[in-house]
Amino acid sequence: DETGQIIKWYGSCTDIDDLKEAEDALRKSEIRARRLMDSNVVGIAISDAQVALEANDAYLAIVGYDRGDLAAGRIHWSAMTPPEHHDADDKAAGEIAATDVSTPYEKELIRKDGSRVPVLIGAATVQDDPWQAIFFVLDRSGQQDIERQKEAFLSGVAHDLRTPLTTVRGSAQFLKRLVGRSQSDDMAKLLPRIEAIDDASTRMMAIIGELLDISRIRAGRPLDLQRTLTDLVALVQTIIARQPGNMHDCTITATSRVPVLLSTIDGPRIERMVENLLSNACKFSPPNSTVHVTLDRETKGSTAWAMLTVADSGMGIPAADLPHIFERFYRASNVVGVVAGTGIGLAGAKQIVEQHGGTVEIVSSEGSGTTVTIRLPLEA
Repeated sequence: DETGQIIKWYGSCTDIDDLKEAEDALRKSEIRARRLMDSNVVGIAISDAQVALEANDAYLAIVGYDRGDLAAGRIHWSAMTPPEHHDADDKAAGEIAATDVSTPYEKELIRKDGSRVPVLIGAATVQDDPWQAIFFVLDRSGQQDIERQKEAFLSGVAHDLRTPLTTVRGSAQFLKRLVGRSQSDDMAKLLPRIEAIDDASTRMMAIIGELLDISRIRAGRPLDLQRTLTDLVALVQTIIARQPGNMHDCTITATSRVPVLLSTIDGPRIERMVENLLSNACKFSPPNSTVHVTLDRETKGSTAWAMLTVADSGMGIPAADLPHIFERFYRASNVVGVVAGTGIGLAGAKQIVEQHGGTVEIVSSEGSGTTVTIRLPLEA
């Protein structure tokens, strides 16, 4: 950007002193750019729409090519991009065409030896005619190794915690049955405490499952779904009944336009996803507001869908943030530093829904609330 401004200044110079000053500024800008390239802190390449024209050693090490390949024009973007990442590249190209920069995004590159390397990549236009852009590439292999280690650690901890929790739940449920058969008033007084133990252990099991899911989602790995035939209407009613009466100072209402919605789903994961959507809707809404949950059936072509909407009247999402709202770790600009969060919730919801063969959509306007619509395929 600095160099571009100096070039414009250079072109507008009308006397020799201004011209010399502009040349000196341009030379200093080029030196700074060269130092950045040579520092090899991050992979940097300058490219046209087809091949890399210039690159630093860090970039060549990431992609596995050498300077002979660079000079011969053998570092082709299309050849290095796996087919499943073409959509992400097209989206970035659209951003560059509109704004001259792209939001950094994650993808994989195919190295010269055929192996793949996960990277974080961003780009900016440096020249219009002929078109050239500068690309910044960060190798994420080490980060993914860390995520896998964290996942293995959490899996071990989860296993160690689930075993005693299963015993606690089993004992609580046995005591509930025992108390239910008893005619003693003293025994009956124990029932609320036993139910509290059962509910707490059930919630702890759910938290363990959620931690494992977050770990897998952070690492970009698919979830292992355990599907059963489930009535979504009953599931959502149970979720809402279990919520605190005034969660985050808001009230939750539910309306179902059909009595039953049968879908083959991973019930615990859908349950946690809905709970997170309700919590977010209340968290981002003003005090004493109402969150509306609606369940309905929708038919498109030969497929029937369960449609779940969660609508709030809260902060809403700025238009500039909407295209990125499902990206991992992305948070809308109007909540950063205002409301705590990780930017993983909506990314997780999208992954869970899409692994079920469904879709998730968001309609929002800053200051006017947000509506999240989940569609899941129904049984015939």
